[in-house]
This record gives sequence, C-alpha cells and structure tokens, in this order.
Amino acid sequence: MQQNNNQDNSGQNNNGENFERFLRCVLSDISLQEQLQGIDDKKKFIAATVELGAANGFVFGTLEVESAMRRNQQQWIERWM
Repeated sequence: MQQNNNQDNSGQNNNGENFERFLRCVLSDISLQEQLQGIDDKKKFIAATVELGAANGFVFGTLEVESAMRRNQQQWIERWM
C-alpha cells in the first residue's frame, strides 16, 4: 500500500484523513477485515486498528478511531429511535 504521511504540505496534521483512507481500504480488503474481526475489547480493537493502519502506511492515532466509533454509534442510535 502507498505510504501516507501524517502531515500535508502546510505542516498541518491530517491523521483524520489518513484514518478515513485506511477505513476505505479495510472496507474493500477482506484480509484487513479478518484481522480486526472478533476483537471484543474496545481498547484492544482501537490499538489493533492503529497498529494495522501503521503497518499499512497510514499514520493516525487512537483519537481518530475513538471519534469514528462515537460517530457511528450516534448514527446507529438516531437511526433506530
């Protein structure tokens, strides 16, 4: 996979963008999905996601993963209320 830096040309952090790119890769790659499936512990899942992202050239941190999880949880709640 292509290496993704965590800063753009202006020096601003774009970890969120790297996370979104990684998420698209996971959604299209069954082997990446399999590496994350079955992790029931939230902290372990977040750590594994960050590690797997880094191993594939995507630099982001736990905050990006936690934020995405909160957004998705909120969307799910709103959908079913």
